[in-house]
Amino acid sequence: DPDRLRHRLENPLPIEQPRKRRRRRDEDDDPDESAAREPDSLMEEGVTAAVLRTEDEALRLLVVEPTVIGPYLRGYLFRSALRRSAVEAILEDGDLHTALAHTPPVVSDLLRSASVTEPVSEPLAIVAMLTDRAAGRVIDSLRRDATGPDAASYVESIGWLKHRVEDLRESTTRPKAVDTLLPWLDEHGSGRLDYV
Repeated sequence: DPDRLRHRLENPLPIEQPRKRRRRRDEDDDPDESAAREPDSLMEEGVTAAVLRTEDEALRLLVVEPTVIGPYLRGYLFRSALRRSAVEAILEDGDLHTALAHTPPVVSDLLRSASVTEPVSEPLAIVAMLTDRAAGRVIDSLRRDATGPDAASYVESIGWLKHRVEDLRESTTRPKAVDTLLPWLDEHGSGRLDYV
């Protein structure tokens, strides 16, 4: 329903921040300790707990409101291969039940978990976070490649992307930024995101 989507995009709910847990005396000061506390089955090498929380929320939203968030999700927005597989299964199969029947057990388990946990975030806010991170990865990739005679064209693209990312972070410009950045990433950036 386009009117419902427009209303949800124009009136986002705030993203609920996770509560901080009190440290035990025997915990060290390792900056990655939060990642170490995640169950092994949910963690993936090189993917932080914060990224996984955002991707899990996107998956929950896709299960609950597929017509609202589904058109904005792409596999390359997900750093976690497991979550990417789950999202792509729903997008390809059209619904949760069909996806459950056609996915490996580890993906099915994740989908079942997503289906019983209520999302707490606005779809646009989650899409903006995923898009922001993907654009950041493309910017990093462009910076690595910005050498030699073509450096000026890279700098121009990097500048344009940085402005769109700033727009993603403002609630008043977020809808337009998402509508601008996703097609650009589809055309120009997805190849840089496949294995980053």
